[in-house]
Amino acid sequence: MRSLVSVGATTLGLLVGSTAGSQGSSSEPLNVHRVAGNVYMIDPGSSGGGNITVLVGNHGLLLVDAMNWVDPQPVLEALRTIYEAA
Repeated sequence: MRSLVSVGATTLGLLVGSTAGSQGSSSEPLNVHRVAGNVYMIDPGSSGGGNITVLVGNHGLLLVDAMNWVDPQPVLEALRTIYEAA
């Protein structure tokens, strides 16, 4: 069973773990794109930084290239959107 709570807590720890030289901003929501099947991309738009690839599996969400954000809330909201859509 997938657990958004455990994924969110792990993601929050990873995102807040190192904020030195962080990129991103909470001023605008992030864009979520379905790439194919259960693969999604979180696009920061004009807030800078790179994309985050998300693979939705039976046991949760796998993030690839998750960068550091000053405010992880927009990333968590995008992950919630992906989780609810899957």
